[in-house]
Amino acid sequence: MNKMKKTALALLICTAPFAALGADKDGRFAIKGAGTASCERYLEERGKRSEPYYLIAGWLNGYLTAANQYADETYDLVAWQNSKLLNALLETHCKANPKQQIHIAVRAMTEGLRAERLREMSMLVKAKSGEEEALLYQETLRRIQTKLANLGFYTGAADGQFGPGTRKALEAFQTQHKLKVTGLPNQTTIYMLLITLAKK
Repeated sequence: MNKMKKTALALLICTAPFAALGADKDGRFAIKGAGTASCERYLEERGKRSEPYYLIAGWLNGYLTAANQYADETYDLVAWQNSKLLNALLETHCKANPKQQIHIAVRAMTEGLRAERLREMSMLVKAKSGEEEALLYQETLRRIQTKLANLGFYTGAADGQFGPGTRKALEAFQTQHKLKVTGLPNQTTIYMLLITLAKK
């Protein structure tokens, strides 16, 4: 990424709006930067991995930062989802709603994630298996352990610490669900545990 693109991304992050504070008495607020783009444009640019795509991706991160700062009882709205997953979720939403503006799509997507948010600050924990590792909140790991225990994969304490018992439980879960067996709480595994299975 060149210097100009990095600067543009930084500006978008600093100026991203958050509706709760920016709205007037009628609930209206000004949209800045890439939030005015349509989902249709986002999909087109995402396919090309063009500069406008990276600008929209940067706008999303800015929106999330503002949401974390101003939303009630929120430390991190996306407690475990990385940028790659969030953009994949936005792509899915945009395919179903191509005429929607990005700011509306992002708000709809984040509202859907609100229930899984981190309400208070949590320490970061490093999960390591072989040469691979993942960094996640202790509270997220505790939720993963609780879910694994409910499914019969884990018998230890839901303490938010990554040890051999958690790794073996994740390996067994990944094997059963035909996921890549790493023993780590990667994005696909967490999504399956906390989102997909929660809907069943």
